[in-house]
Amino acid sequence: YPLLDADGRLHLGESQTLLNKKGSDIQQTGMIGKSEVFLQLKSQLQQAAGLQAPVLLLGETGTGKELAAEFVHRHSQHAHGEFVIADCTVFGEELFESELFGHEKGAFTGAASNKKGLFELADHGTLFLDEIGELPLSQQAKLLRALESGQFRRVGGTATLKANVRVVCATHRNLAEMVRQGRFREDLFYRLSVFPVKLPPLRERKQDIPLLVEHFLKVFGQLRGQQVSISRDGLIKMIQHNWPGNIRELRNCLQLAGGLCGGSIIQPVDIHFMQMMGGQAEVVTS
Repeated sequence: YPLLDADGRLHLGESQTLLNKKGSDIQQTGMIGKSEVFLQLKSQLQQAAGLQAPVLLLGETGTGKELAAEFVHRHSQHAHGEFVIADCTVFGEELFESELFGHEKGAFTGAASNKKGLFELADHGTLFLDEIGELPLSQQAKLLRALESGQFRRVGGTATLKANVRVVCATHRNLAEMVRQGRFREDLFYRLSVFPVKLPPLRERKQDIPLLVEHFLKVFGQLRGQQVSISRDGLIKMIQHNWPGNIRELRNCLQLAGGLCGGSIIQPVDIHFMQMMGGQAEVVTS
């Protein structure tokens, strides 16, 4: 939902809510769908889970790559271990080694104590490298060495540590094209893309929209303490939309519609879509 100041400038905001708060009976339902495209995806993910090969999840933003990665983890031999998420969009030149490999006390200014890295935390589990295409080129060789040997050192440390980690990566970028442009290491690309899986956009699995709507409305209703449903015309409007932001856009749209509806039923007038027009974000209702 757009936030505009007095000068008409558009601001972005985000709210976070704990889904499994105390007293809630919300269950983690996992991936949701019944379309042929979805069932094919689920079959691929089950195949990937049964192998030890690295998995590369491809697809547009908002298609549920993190959920797919967790599905692979839960159905793999590493399911008893931790599912650790590493967001590569925040790994700059200085943060990368400290976050992934940890650091020793006094290794740099602000290192007041020893810290385990994400590799250590994911030992005997799964490390999900989200948006791997955003990883700085200068740090890719360090990641490659850790993946190939399973060994690493904390920043400021001398001891060689080992971790048995299942690696799943995701990106919305064309890594092969980035390799040709010299922006992504070719050896790292082949190391990570042993089992590529492409997640379909929501517009290719519209049969699943009613199930997704029902799920999100149930979640939002339990969080609010008031169940909300959607009218037939409202659901038709949702199905007809192209969903460039995929499942993430659908979830956000429903959250807003549930807050705007005057009663307990979402009507078409309550449903607003965000579209980019001429480089600007605008809300449309039809």
